[in-house]
Amino acid sequence: MIKKIATILLIFVAALSCSDKISKKNAKLDLKLNLEKGDQFKIKMSTDQTIIQNMNNIKQKIDQKIGLVYQIDVLKVDDNKVAELKITYKSGKFEMNGPIKVNYDSEKSKGKVNPLAIGFASVIGKSFFLKVNHKGKILETGTHDELLKKNGNYKKLYDLQMF
Repeated sequence: MIKKIATILLIFVAALSCSDKISKKNAKLDLKLNLEKGDQFKIKMSTDQTIIQNMNNIKQKIDQKIGLVYQIDVLKVDDNKVAELKITYKSGKFEMNGPIKVNYDSEKSKGKVNPLAIGFASVIGKSFFLKVNHKGKILETGTHDELLKKNGNYKKLYDLQMF
Protein backbone atom coordinates (compact mmCIF):
# COMPACT_ATOMS: atom_id res chain seq x y z
CA MET A 1 0.00 0.00 0.00
CA ILE A 2 2.79 2.44 0.90
CA LYS A 3 4.53 1.58 -2.40
CA LYS A 4 1.36 2.47 -4.35
CA ILE A 5 0.97 5.79 -2.50
CA ALA A 6 4.67 6.62 -3.00
CA THR A 7 4.42 5.76 -6.71
CA ILE A 8 1.30 7.89 -7.17
CA LEU A 9 2.92 10.73 -5.23
CA LEU A 10 6.08 10.44 -7.35
CA ILE A 11 4.03 10.52 -10.58
CA PHE A 12 2.07 13.54 -9.29
CA VAL A 13 5.30 15.44 -8.39
CA ALA A 14 6.83 14.57 -11.78
CA ALA A 15 3.70 15.80 -13.56
CA LEU A 16 3.79 19.08 -11.65
CA SER A 17 7.47 19.46 -12.40
CA CYS A 18 6.88 18.91 -16.12
CA SER A 19 3.92 21.28 -16.26
CA ASP A 20 6.06 24.01 -14.69
CA LYS A 21 8.76 23.46 -17.32
CA ILE A 22 6.18 23.48 -20.12
CA SER A 23 4.70 26.77 -18.92
CA LYS A 24 8.21 28.28 -18.67
CA LYS A 25 9.02 26.96 -22.11
CA ASN A 26 6.06 28.84 -23.56
CA ALA A 27 6.90 32.01 -21.63
CA LYS A 28 7.84 34.96 -23.80
CA LEU A 29 11.45 36.14 -23.62
CA ASP A 30 12.47 39.69 -24.36
CA LEU A 31 16.07 39.51 -25.55
CA LYS A 32 17.95 42.77 -26.05
CA LEU A 33 21.38 43.87 -27.16
CA ASN A 34 23.50 45.45 -24.47
CA LEU A 35 26.11 47.18 -26.62
CA GLU A 36 28.53 49.81 -25.39
CA LYS A 37 30.78 52.17 -27.29
CA GLY A 38 34.15 50.48 -27.82
CA ASP A 39 32.81 46.92 -27.76
CA GLN A 40 34.43 44.74 -30.40
CA PHE A 41 33.37 41.32 -31.68
CA LYS A 42 35.16 38.96 -34.05
CA ILE A 43 32.91 36.62 -36.04
CA LYS A 44 34.05 33.57 -37.98
CA MET A 45 31.61 32.18 -40.52
CA SER A 46 32.05 29.11 -42.66
CA THR A 47 29.88 27.38 -45.21
CA ASP A 48 30.43 24.02 -46.89
CA GLN A 49 28.21 23.12 -49.78
CA THR A 50 27.95 20.58 -52.53
CA ILE A 51 26.33 21.57 -55.81
CA ILE A 52 25.20 18.92 -58.26
CA GLN A 53 24.04 20.21 -61.62
CA ASN A 54 23.38 18.99 -65.12
CA MET A 55 24.62 21.12 -67.98
CA ASN A 56 24.04 19.84 -71.52
CA ASN A 57 23.34 16.38 -70.10
CA ILE A 58 26.68 16.37 -68.29
CA LYS A 59 26.43 15.89 -64.54
CA GLN A 60 28.80 18.08 -62.51
CA LYS A 61 29.60 18.00 -58.83
CA ILE A 62 31.13 21.08 -57.22
CA ASP A 63 32.28 21.20 -53.61
CA GLN A 64 32.73 24.66 -52.12
CA LYS A 65 34.10 25.86 -48.80
CA ILE A 66 33.69 29.52 -47.95
CA GLY A 67 35.06 31.18 -44.84
CA LEU A 68 34.90 34.80 -43.74
CA VAL A 69 36.19 36.55 -40.65
CA TYR A 70 34.78 39.93 -39.85
CA GLN A 71 35.03 42.33 -36.99
CA ILE A 72 32.20 44.37 -35.52
CA ASP A 73 33.13 47.62 -33.78
CA VAL A 74 30.54 49.51 -31.75
CA LEU A 75 31.18 53.15 -32.63
CA LYS A 76 28.36 54.79 -30.69
CA VAL A 77 25.30 54.00 -28.62
CA ASP A 78 22.76 56.77 -28.07
CA ASP A 79 20.33 57.25 -25.16
CA ASN A 80 17.67 55.20 -27.01
CA LYS A 81 20.12 52.25 -27.23
CA VAL A 82 20.54 52.71 -31.00
CA ALA A 83 24.03 51.54 -31.89
CA GLU A 84 26.25 52.46 -34.81
CA LEU A 85 28.27 49.45 -35.92
CA LYS A 86 31.22 49.21 -38.29
CA ILE A 87 31.63 45.78 -39.86
CA THR A 88 35.00 45.08 -41.48
CA TYR A 89 35.89 41.97 -43.48
CA LYS A 90 39.23 40.85 -42.02
CA SER A 91 39.97 37.71 -44.03
CA GLY A 92 38.39 35.23 -46.40
CA LYS A 93 38.86 31.80 -47.89
CA PHE A 94 37.26 30.28 -50.96
CA GLU A 95 37.91 26.74 -52.11
CA MET A 96 36.13 25.09 -55.01
CA ASN A 97 36.68 21.56 -56.28
CA GLY A 98 34.92 20.41 -59.40
CA PRO A 99 35.48 20.90 -63.11
CA ILE A 100 37.35 24.06 -62.13
CA LYS A 101 39.53 24.24 -59.03
CA VAL A 102 39.99 27.43 -57.05
CA ASN A 103 41.89 27.94 -53.83
CA TYR A 104 41.97 31.46 -52.37
CA ASP A 105 43.10 32.49 -48.91
CA SER A 106 43.39 36.24 -48.30
CA GLU A 107 46.03 35.68 -45.63
CA LYS A 108 48.29 33.65 -47.97
CA SER A 109 47.39 34.76 -51.52
CA LYS A 110 49.46 37.65 -52.74
CA GLY A 111 49.40 39.02 -56.26
CA LYS A 112 47.19 37.56 -58.97
CA VAL A 113 43.78 36.30 -57.82
CA ASN A 114 41.73 33.68 -59.65
CA PRO A 115 38.82 35.48 -61.40
CA LEU A 116 36.35 33.20 -59.58
CA ALA A 117 37.68 34.47 -56.23
CA ILE A 118 37.80 38.18 -57.06
CA GLY A 119 34.49 38.81 -55.30
CA PHE A 120 35.94 37.50 -52.06
CA ALA A 121 39.28 39.25 -52.52
CA SER A 122 37.61 42.61 -53.21
CA VAL A 123 35.84 42.85 -49.83
CA ILE A 124 38.81 42.08 -47.57
CA GLY A 125 39.66 45.18 -45.58
CA LYS A 126 36.44 46.92 -46.64
CA SER A 127 33.82 48.06 -44.16
CA PHE A 128 30.15 48.83 -44.07
CA PHE A 129 28.00 50.39 -41.39
CA LEU A 130 24.79 49.41 -39.64
CA LYS A 131 22.56 51.17 -37.19
CA VAL A 132 20.63 48.77 -34.98
CA ASN A 133 18.24 49.25 -32.11
CA HIS A 134 18.44 47.38 -28.80
CA LYS A 135 16.31 44.56 -30.22
CA GLY A 136 18.69 44.02 -33.14
CA LYS A 137 16.48 45.58 -35.79
CA ILE A 138 18.55 47.10 -38.57
CA LEU A 139 17.61 50.76 -39.00
CA GLU A 140 20.16 51.90 -41.61
CA THR A 141 22.86 50.26 -43.72
CA GLY A 142 25.55 51.37 -46.11
CA THR A 143 29.08 52.58 -46.47
CA HIS A 144 30.02 55.81 -44.76
CA ASP A 145 29.53 57.81 -47.99
CA GLU A 146 26.19 56.14 -48.79
CA LEU A 147 24.82 56.87 -45.34
CA LEU A 148 25.84 60.52 -45.59
CA LYS A 149 24.04 60.82 -48.94
CA LYS A 150 20.78 59.47 -47.45
CA ASN A 151 20.43 62.55 -45.22
CA GLY A 152 19.03 60.34 -42.47
CA ASN A 153 19.91 59.99 -38.79
CA TYR A 154 23.45 58.90 -39.62
CA LYS A 155 24.13 62.20 -41.44
CA LYS A 156 22.55 64.20 -38.62
CA LEU A 157 24.80 62.54 -36.05
CA TYR A 158 27.82 62.98 -38.30
CA ASP A 159 27.07 66.68 -38.83
CA LEU A 160 26.76 67.18 -35.06
CA GLN A 161 30.25 65.76 -34.58
CA MET A 162 31.81 67.94 -37.26
CA PHE A 163 31.12 71.20 -35.39
